[in-house]
Amino acid sequence: AFSGGFQGSLSAIDNIRFVSRIYGMNWRDIVEKVEEFAELGTYLQMPIKTFSSGMKARLSVGLSLAIHFDVYLIDEIPGVGDARFKNRFDEAFKDLRIKSTLFLTSHNPSVIRNHCDVALVLKGGKLSMYDDVNLALKVYEEL
Repeated sequence: AFSGGFQGSLSAIDNIRFVSRIYGMNWRDIVEKVEEFAELGTYLQMPIKTFSSGMKARLSVGLSLAIHFDVYLIDEIPGVGDARFKNRFDEAFKDLRIKSTLFLTSHNPSVIRNHCDVALVLKGGKLSMYDDVNLALKVYEEL
């Protein structure tokens, strides 16, 4: 997500403005989408360096979903937030799978089973592709 590029002394809204402009997006529209998804309220006016890790993750996920990309690289499914936030993320993730190509890394077999159609396993420096996700998980577990 975008959290690695956030400037901690700037507010969340200022960071959203910056990222939106990089991608040629209307920052007001993006702020609105992030506000709706991340539900950070008045914290969006505060410097990011004051955010908890969960708040940063919610902001980052919200921003990643607010700007559409053709391809997403996802290192683990976010595990932050309450049950309601996780449910909203799951719904957004399902929609994202329809609209974009996703590359997901995870060590959690259930995440891979639930979200992947194809799996890649790196073994001995060689990358192998499996159309059968369960077979890929079996090979992975034998490493």
